[in-house]
This record gives sequence, structure tokens and C-alpha cells, in this order.
Amino acid sequence: MNSLDLAVPFLISIAVSIGGCTYFERVHPNLRITKQKPAHFKGAEQTLQNVCILLVACCPQFNVPSTNAFLWPMIFWYCIAEFWFAFSHRLMHSRRLYRFHKQYHTDTSPPTASDVLNCSIVELFVVNIASVMIGPLLIPADYLTMCIWIFITSSQATLGHSNLVGQSEVHSIHHARCNVNYGTGLYLLDRLLGTYSSGATCPSSTLADSSTPL
Repeated sequence: MNSLDLAVPFLISIAVSIGGCTYFERVHPNLRITKQKPAHFKGAEQTLQNVCILLVACCPQFNVPSTNAFLWPMIFWYCIAEFWFAFSHRLMHSRRLYRFHKQYHTDTSPPTASDVLNCSIVELFVVNIASVMIGPLLIPADYLTMCIWIFITSSQATLGHSNLVGQSEVHSIHHARCNVNYGTGLYLLDRLLGTYSSGATCPSSTLADSSTPL
């Protein structure tokens, strides 16, 4: 398969996940983390810009390896994605790279689903796209498995940045300038390294000033 083959499921999954989360954020306030109504589409412009960048990047139609393997590679992909996302996200908090990530920690308004790709182009490729694509490049699978994988990762990322109860509660702790929860999904690396927190607030010892990288 080539890169353009993956553009359609990516666009569909992003549109469905953002649309679905935004609907529940607006219509069902009892499902929101905060009582304050989110400023919907606050990050939509940057998200749309990054979606366009990804589509342009797919235009050269570079080959993505594929085999007849169905579903089972996703177990490996998921572990790789969890560890790479947490590791690279942690690197974004280093002094050299924090300028590409700081925007997340200066906005104190409630999160919204449209913030899912509201990031710098460096973070877009080094953290987000790399997390999704490293696994499939190492262990290929068939096209249907790739489509399912793209939908799962897009939905998980959107839910994590939404204002809905569930995974977004854990990720919101990180957005509150805490040195915890660098990962996503099951937060495997955070649990392993002791940087996982499921509490509503973080210990004072883990608070980090938004202008001060680690």
C-alpha cells in the first residue's frame, strides 16, 4: 500500500472522533470534566493546518509495507506507540525542545476534542505520527488492520484531549503543568517509571511552572 491509501481512513477517523466528542461536550454537560463550557474549536485552526500538512506529506505516495497478517500485529504496535509517545513527549519537556511544546502548558482553558492536533510541526511528526507509524513499519500488516489501527489511535488521541470523563481526566493532569502522565492509553511507561497519576490533583512536588522546562 502507499501513503495515500492511508489518507482516507485518517480523515474519516479524525472527523468522526472530533465530531462525536464535540457533540457530547456540548449536549451532555454531565459528561464533562469541568463545569465550565469548553471554548469549542479553539485549537481547530492549528489542527486543520496539521491535517493539511499530513495530507501533503502523503502526496509523494511512498510505500508502506504490508503483508497478509491481520490484527495480531496491533498488540506490538500498541506497545511501541505507548512507549514511543511517552518517551518522545518527555523529551519535549527538555530545555532544548520545550519551545516546540510550551503552547500546551500556557493555555489554562478546558480542553476540547479539536485540540487533538493542535501542536507544532516538530511535535506532530516526532511524537504523534511516529507513535502511530513506527510499529507498522517494523511489523507490517494488511490494509484493513492499518485502517482499524488508524481509527483506534485517532479516537484515543481525541478522547484524551476532549473535556469528557475517562481518559481525558488523566491527560488533563499533565496539561495542568504536572510532571506526570506523559503517555497515552494505558500509560504503560508512566506506570513503569512511577510518573503515572490518576488523582484529581498532583502532589506539590510534581508541579512545574509552564515557562520552566524540566
